Amino acid sequence: ARTRRAARRAESWLAELSAGVDWRIPMRVCVGDLHREHVLFVGAAVTGMIDFEAICLDSVARDLARLLGSLAPLERNRWPAALEAFDRVISLTPDEGRLIDLFDRTGLVVATLRWSEWHRRAGGEANSASRGYQRWSELVDRLERVLESGLAT
Repeated sequence: ARTRRAARRAESWLAELSAGVDWRIPMRVCVGDLHREHVLFVGAAVTGMIDFEAICLDSVARDLARLLGSLAPLERNRWPAALEAFDRVISLTPDEGRLIDLFDRTGLVVATLRWSEWHRRAGGEANSASRGYQRWSELVDRLERVLESGLAT
């Protein structure tokens, strides 16, 4: 029941994503799996990154959506400062900016559904202390908040 609402919303987001086929999106080298667990910090300073197995040619919107969604999932008021800092190094097109939000929303649905399937296969009895259960629960909670907050337009 917790993911049915997300599945219904995903349909409208996928339609929005389909409309983006005419957008001009530059392809660049991307990490492909850039999220908080793959960025190393000392305090607020980035000191390194790990896991380059998914490196590919794609839109940087993919990396930025995944990274921002994992670092500040419900603090979208912090995203503009991060994007401005990135834009000073690599200019983002307006369409890339639109894709970041769209990739975050659609990626959240896909990840939630994927982890919901994992939870279903575990019989709903997965150990609540397990990393998989915690990831599933975190995604479901975030998706519910996004849907309730009006970010999911």
